[in-house]
Amino acid sequence: MQVTTGGGFDMAEIDPFMLASIVDLENPLPSNATGVEQLNSALAQIVQAPVAQAVAPAPDIASQVSGRTFRFEQNAVQILSAGLDFEAPERATFQMKVSGDPEVRVGSVGLDGIFRTSTAGRPWLARGGWQEDRRFLIEYNEGPGLAYYLIYLQFDGKHLTFELQSPASGQSWVLEGTSE
Repeated sequence: MQVTTGGGFDMAEIDPFMLASIVDLENPLPSNATGVEQLNSALAQIVQAPVAQAVAPAPDIASQVSGRTFRFEQNAVQILSAGLDFEAPERATFQMKVSGDPEVRVGSVGLDGIFRTSTAGRPWLARGGWQEDRRFLIEYNEGPGLAYYLIYLQFDGKHLTFELQSPASGQSWVLEGTSE
């Protein structure tokens, strides 16, 4: 079966060119034991689970902001609130309420370099860590071909600067939030 996009030609006229570009039945490629070995080695590596990295000690601000919910004024990306809870050394829990979502998005953020999964709301994976004493980065990924964001959380007491970056589009949004 052949599939082409286009028109205005007789398929029989282009068959020899298409077949020649795919395979030469009279002169097949020679065996390539080295190539097969490299392919098998690469396949064995990609199915291995990632190795957890050492987690740096959390800065003092982590205990001050843990469990707090920061609320935002009306904004272009419709994020109503967000928060982090640092309940385990290797992971944090991130929650984000988005207008129109039936549930709050909740899930773990791997602090050891390993992506963790969501537990409520839209499915996503996340990993992250402290970049500076008051700045936390979350790599937020909803899956191949879907949303992928970098979320920077800059804490200052009861205030949060929430920066959402879309590497795919180059867009960035900055929200200012406060907690009770």
